[in-house]
Formats: sequence, C-alpha cells, structure tokens
Amino acid sequence: SYFLEKARSELKDRRNVPLSLLRADMRILPFPAGSFASAIQMYTSFGYGTDPEDDCRVLNELNRVLRPGGTYLLDLINWTLARKAFDGRYEESYPNFDVVEECRIDPQRNLLRVRRALLYSDGRKPHLYNFEIRMFDRMSLTMLLEQSGFQVLDVWGDFDCSPYKPNKSYRMITVCRKGSS
Repeated sequence: SYFLEKARSELKDRRNVPLSLLRADMRILPFPAGSFASAIQMYTSFGYGTDPEDDCRVLNELNRVLRPGGTYLLDLINWTLARKAFDGRYEESYPNFDVVEECRIDPQRNLLRVRRALLYSDGRKPHLYNFEIRMFDRMSLTMLLEQSGFQVLDVWGDFDCSPYKPNKSYRMITVCRKGSS
C-alpha cells in the first residue's frame, strides 16, 4: 500500500497519464483473460509465500491475463551469485528509520529466510517481520515457466540486455512469450 500511495501521489500532477493502480493477490488477478499485451515482475517479487505451488499459481494467472504472444519479463536476483552474499546481518539507514536484517540461506529447501526490523527514529515501536523467498537457478526457473505455458526467449544479466552469466550477473532477467494456444 505504501508504494501504491507513493505512485498515486506522483501521478496526481500528471492528469494525462491513464494508469489505474490497485492492490491484489497475484495468485488471483482481477482481470479478464487476455487483458494485457505484456507484464513485468520486478526485483524479486516472485517466490514469496510458504507454498511452492503459489509460484505455479502466479505464473498461471499471468499466462491467463496475457494475450496470445504476450511478453512477460521476470526480474530476479541471480541466486547463484547472491547465495554467498545473503547470509548474515545487514543494517541500512534511511531518513526516518533504520533497517536491520538477519538473512539465512536454507540450501536444502532453496530458501532465503529473512528476519527484518524497522527501527523508527521517532520512537515508535519497531516493526518486526519475517519472510522467505524461494531461490531459482536458470534451469529450474525455465522449467517452471515452460510448465505454465511460457516460452523463454532470453535471459539477461541486467537491464542493459547483457547476457546472463551465473557467476557474474547480479540479476537474472528472464524474457518470455506466452504461447499462442
């Protein structure tokens, strides 16, 4: 909701931008089949939830709302490289709060487990929460996408369309097309 409000605020001054914003569960999208020519999923917004079947539900819904031949771009952290970097404690400061995270890799289940605390500078009670993100390598992600009816066209290592290199690329951006059937 924070980011939706921020977007609404930014768009308020741009009356000629026809953009509707809504909050919904990506496993059950509130759009008719074939509503969109393309979809983009940014910065590791895929793989959340306690049930791995949720990943299939999300991909099936995206496939449903895309037109035949529609493009889907899925942006993930390159877990092959990031596995080494995301195990430990991290702190970052922002103008109104600090973030403290403890991250642990569960290699048996391919999960990144995160305990996060938002520590507010105005003395409010800290906001504490936990979450897990499933990690995907290129092969397992390709199989999942293909099972959901997508054809993988390319995999980039960054938004400059550079080739994906498992031991060097920070991102794993998968460019897909929905089948025409």
